[in-house]
Amino acid sequence: MPTPSLPNIGDDPSPRQIYDHLIRLQRELEWLLANLDTLNVRRLNAEVVEAGTITGDKIAADTITADKIDVSELSAITANLGTITAGLIVGINIIGSYIATAAGTYPRAEMSNTENAFAVHLNANQRLTIEPGVGGTGNPSIVFTEYNGGLKGRIQMYTSFENSLLIASDGDVRFSVGSGYGVRFPSWSAVKSISPGQTLQAALDAKANAFSGYSGSVVAGTRTLNFSNGILTSVT
Repeated sequence: MPTPSLPNIGDDPSPRQIYDHLIRLQRELEWLLANLDTLNVRRLNAEVVEAGTITGDKIAADTITADKIDVSELSAITANLGTITAGLIVGINIIGSYIATAAGTYPRAEMSNTENAFAVHLNANQRLTIEPGVGGTGNPSIVFTEYNGGLKGRIQMYTSFENSLLIASDGDVRFSVGSGYGVRFPSWSAVKSISPGQTLQAALDAKANAFSGYSGSVVAGTRTLNFSNGILTSVT
């Protein structure tokens, strides 16, 4: 803002000069007040600034710092804020976002807003994901993927088959335990084949009977073994 040039009354003014000076000073002040909003104001000290009187184009870049902002929320902001670097975000809802521990590098963990899955990537071909469902079952699954993105195995609730926990693999399923430990089951009756639906305990009992003078039939896979006094007489 140009420095206002107010009239100087001079030394030893006459009453008429004082009167004329006051009239001129009044007009100068009225003009300044009427044109203040159109001037280039470099410094302004005010107790109250009315809402709507300062617009964004009147605020110079880098002039408002974080320590000058104290608000309870910024809900009125709707914008693409670009890249935001923050030390800590507390008490906030983030919806429909992609969140990752690294940008395009490995290893990384991520939450996908397109697949609705959590994933841990070792590299471009090996990952573990937690997904809403695989194979059209609609049941939550832990999926292991490797070798150029091919499905290798999954752990999944399988409600369409006796409400069971399904462990599926494109290869072997192996159990590895430490020295002195083993893979444990409540009993051999808890180990059951899918077909013909026989428990391991029943199969062991049938084998024992077959070698102790048993007479009758024993189902082995899809065949029936017929015994007479412990001797196999036929297979049907």
